[in-house]
Amino acid sequence: MSLQCVLFDLDGTLLDTLPDLAYALNTVLADEGREPLAESVIRLAVSDGAPGMVRLAFGEDQDKEEFARRMAML
Repeated sequence: MSLQCVLFDLDGTLLDTLPDLAYALNTVLADEGREPLAESVIRLAVSDGAPGMVRLAFGEDQDKEEFARRMAML
């Protein structure tokens, strides 16, 4: 059997992308006039992906349009 594809998941394993993700989320927060979150707080939601980070920053009670807009900005 020959391999046709090899995938590597480097995020969080070989690359620490938390600073980049925090910058992106804090940019969205700033665009909405909100205070930035510390990297230590954002770290708690990174494993939940972008949806988890948006929920962390803006709460669970966002309407679908707000959530989709924020996801697109992230």
